[in-house]
Amino acid sequence: MLILSGLLGLIRPETPIRFYDKLLLPEDITPMTGLVAHQLLWFGVDRVEYFTKDIRISVELRPYHDLLAAACQSSQVEMIVVNLPGS
Repeated sequence: MLILSGLLGLIRPETPIRFYDKLLLPEDITPMTGLVAHQLLWFGVDRVEYFTKDIRISVELRPYHDLLAAACQSSQVEMIVVNLPGS
C-alpha cells in the first residue's frame, strides 16, 4: 500500500513525514508526473488500485486522480479506480 502525497508523491504509510499543508493543484500535475512515474517503478508497482471518493462530487480530489493516471500511463502501470461507497 502507498499513499499519494501532494508534496512528496508516493510514500509508504509507515514513512515519517513532517507536517505540511499542501493540497495538490492542477498546475502541480505536470511537474510531479515524472516523480510519481519513477516512484511507481522504484516501488515495483505493476497495478494501482486507487481508492477514492467520486471525483465528480469531490472535485478537490481530481488533481490526485489526474496525476496518478498520468504517472501510470507514463510508466505503463495499470490503474483501477475504486470509488468509495457513499461518495
